[in-house]
Amino acid sequence: MISDVETVTVGGTVFDEKVLAKLISGDTDIFDQEKHILSSRELEVLRLIKDGKTNKEMADLLNLAYATVKKYVQTLFVKLGANNRTEAVVIAAKWDLELDSQDSDE
Repeated sequence: MISDVETVTVGGTVFDEKVLAKLISGDTDIFDQEKHILSSRELEVLRLIKDGKTNKEMADLLNLAYATVKKYVQTLFVKLGANNRTEAVVIAAKWDLELDSQDSDE
């Protein structure tokens, strides 16, 4: 556990071994995508997670309560089968979900 904390502290990534093995094997059949449809708000939160935003920063950006953002993040983890933010982004990319910013200014 301490080595995982050290890895993350220096910018590394830590994955659950079971999830990593499934991702590496390309076993996408483990996901029933029809049960994991994300709302537009959930996708928005996922994009902000990908951009490294904290729950507080997301709450401020989206004009939502901190608890609401926290609930969105928890729901994303369940729907994606992820244990943490990094896994959520990796799984979403594996599913080819569009995670690029949707800013109209670009």
